Amino acid sequence: MTGSGGAYDRGGSKGVVHVSEHDRSPPAGGGGQSSGQGRKSWESKGNGTFRQKIAEAERSAEHANDGYGQRHPGGALGRYQITPNTLLQTGWKIGGTWTDKARQHGVTSDDDFLNSPEAQEAAMSDIMREAELQADSKGLYGHSGKTYNGVGGKTVKITDGGIAAAAHRHGAGATKNYLRRRANGQQAKTPEDRTRDKQIEKRLRDFENAPYTRGNW
Repeated sequence: MTGSGGAYDRGGSKGVVHVSEHDRSPPAGGGGQSSGQGRKSWESKGNGTFRQKIAEAERSAEHANDGYGQRHPGGALGRYQITPNTLLQTGWKIGGTWTDKARQHGVTSDDDFLNSPEAQEAAMSDIMREAELQADSKGLYGHSGKTYNGVGGKTVKITDGGIAAAAHRHGAGATKNYLRRRANGQQAKTPEDRTRDKQIEKRLRDFENAPYTRGNW
């Protein structure tokens, strides 16, 4: 998340792990991937329009076969640019080995995963459930419905969809810090945090009106 490709915080035996976003590859090609009766694979899944918007934001949707077969920089796989760390955190891989969870979806290799839109959609569901869990645990949804002055002075409206998209891409921890600063009218102290705040704010704006239902994965 990313892996969705994106990012989130996950507790474990070694403490909190932050899975950060990765480089996105440029678009190429067209094509399409269907899942019965001409429907696209994501269209029959929960939050289908939101999934499509994520793929568009990751610039995967423009690839052949809707990006399902793409290998991305850093080892990210498929339509949602799912990173090795994200596959580990969501239980799809242990080290470089695909787990029983993956095998339940017919996946025993990277090629299997790339050739299976259904497996990728199942993994995306796990990723978004985890992103929601982390966002909820950090109190992010308490900001939903509020409007803040953004880092450049322009107002930004906080919505459930924007929160989920920001937590997916940048992590719930970084999104929490951004929202805390906006609620208190503060600016980030370091150049890195200021840059990240701008990125999170863009994500919130881009997904402000995205159709989205919490828990619909």
